[in-house]
Amino acid sequence: MLILNQEQVKKLITMKEAIEINEDVYISFSTGESTVPLRTNMELDTTEHFSLIMPSFLNDMDGLGVKVVTIYPENVEKGIPATQAVVMLFDTTNGVPIALMDGTFITGLRTGSGTGVATDHLAHKNASTLAIIGTGGMAPGQLEAVEAVRDITTVYVYNRTKEKAENFISDMQVQFPSLEFVLKSTPKDALADADIVVTTTATDKPIVKYEWLKSGAHVNAIGGFNKYIQEVDEELMEKASVRTVDGIDATLVTGDLSIPIEKNVISKEDLVEIGTFIHEDMNARNNDSDITFFKSVGLSSQDIAVAVKIYRKAKEKGIGQEVKL
Repeated sequence: MLILNQEQVKKLITMKEAIEINEDVYISFSTGESTVPLRTNMELDTTEHFSLIMPSFLNDMDGLGVKVVTIYPENVEKGIPATQAVVMLFDTTNGVPIALMDGTFITGLRTGSGTGVATDHLAHKNASTLAIIGTGGMAPGQLEAVEAVRDITTVYVYNRTKEKAENFISDMQVQFPSLEFVLKSTPKDALADADIVVTTTATDKPIVKYEWLKSGAHVNAIGGFNKYIQEVDEELMEKASVRTVDGIDATLVTGDLSIPIEKNVISKEDLVEIGTFIHEDMNARNNDSDITFFKSVGLSSQDIAVAVKIYRKAKEKGIGQEVKL
């Protein structure tokens, strides 16, 4: 079995490669070519600590594996990521374990690349301004993905803790020297001029409101993964011209969708999977002022497809440590 650490994983795949892979994954999922059971979401000792178990089989991509995730928000104060993960792959011909690799970076990469796919299909082609609401561990990958599919010039940044937002801007300015970063003191101010919006928070009250959005904006809601988190308000869900999700059943557990559905603002039938949207070449807007929306909680097939690509490249390049179980 091949063991790959995070440093090795990072060297073996790019964001643009991950975006291409994830577009295929979304289509595969929505057309029934992959098997993706609903993930097991375990609350641990508190409602802030979780463990997620996410298996997947991609028949059309020769991928079989499982990702195991833990979420401990207070890790950030200790200087380690709040989200920790590993991915294990199995040989699809005999079921033998073939790889174990860091999944923390893969989680951020596939989350970002999923946003890249949705943004490429839903945001205006000339979109040039981005608002990032929340600057935790997922935010850098979100910025990288959006920048990969649109010619971004300005990034508006808001985080509840100003110091963390300032640190994020400092780090990202090194990676993206051509971009202008603007720190905003409120979510409303950050959204005012943004063509594209990404949220990566764990708020229990909407931090993005429809009335604050720029005409024609596209919104990616990424942070919410359970019923306690609601990043966008019901008015946005009611008025969006298209409400895309990575997987309908998976996203129904999130506050962003479950709350407006419970209030009869929208119904399950109003949602469309991004894979279906792409495969059927659906229309995002009736006019340029329409707001578009994408909700993601992540599909295990995304992680497994990316991990398969990493594994194959590692074998080609002789990277990683082989161990016998």
